[in-house]
Amino acid sequence: MHLNQGGVFIVNVGHLPQSNALEQVVSATLRSVFPVVIRDHLSDTNSLVLASTRPLSGRLMVGAHARVPEDLQGLLAAVAGRLAPALRADRSTPTTSPRLSG
Repeated sequence: MHLNQGGVFIVNVGHLPQSNALEQVVSATLRSVFPVVIRDHLSDTNSLVLASTRPLSGRLMVGAHARVPEDLQGLLAAVAGRLAPALRADRSTPTTSPRLSG
């Protein structure tokens, strides 16, 4: 399988509360391949990371409002309001998982 030209790659990233390390690493990996990487922060433990060769933004989604079925327009507005730049590694946040004892 391959991504169609101009397509969007989306990955669901679940993580522990208060730990963004996995999402930071996934975002960095996607940035090494795609020029555009953003996130849809769903909860303290879950985000969607979106990557594409084309621009992605909430503003562009809202601009497509007229082409979206009426029953999906509320969802479009909610998602557009959550989209933000992808996380970047913070030097104060470890990017590796702690070793499990046992």
